[in-house]
Amino acid sequence: MPIHRVNRAGFTLIEVVLVVLILLLASSLAAPSFRRSFQQAKLQAASREIIAAHRYARSMAVLQQKELAMFVDTQQGQIDVVALSGGQTGRDMFLDGRRNRLSDEAVQTESLLQRLLPEDIVVLDFESPSRQQELDGVFWALYYPSGISDSYAVRLQDRRSSRSISVEVDHLAGTVTATLNP
Repeated sequence: MPIHRVNRAGFTLIEVVLVVLILLLASSLAAPSFRRSFQQAKLQAASREIIAAHRYARSMAVLQQKELAMFVDTQQGQIDVVALSGGQTGRDMFLDGRRNRLSDEAVQTESLLQRLLPEDIVVLDFESPSRQQELDGVFWALYYPSGISDSYAVRLQDRRSSRSISVEVDHLAGTVTATLNP
């Protein structure tokens, strides 16, 4: 009787090791680009927070027929939209309250929105035609009931990379331009 060989389907150890080595090599080449794209996504998310706060402040100023301000705190990475009112200007009351957090009487403004920037994202620069819109690392832009606002530009940067993004606001039209800088 003839002996029949049974063909077994399977992989040899060498084939499995080669496939694992190829996968490790491919993943090590792709990992840096994934990290860069993740950092870029965080930077774009931060710019969307600024844009959303701008649009919210502009629309609420028109809807409520009140003067509003958007504050950008560079140390805390926080964005506040505040309705301004009272004898003392609302901006001054808000800033006095930030300086003197123990005083309950200092802040009588209505906070409408608070957002934190994503972790590792910092505000590099805040530019406006009026350089007097800064106090102790807090910058602001005013929004008026007519729908116009102060012109300003905010530049954000990821601490882990040199990438930055600039968000520029046109005061009359309210349009926003975000530009990613390499």
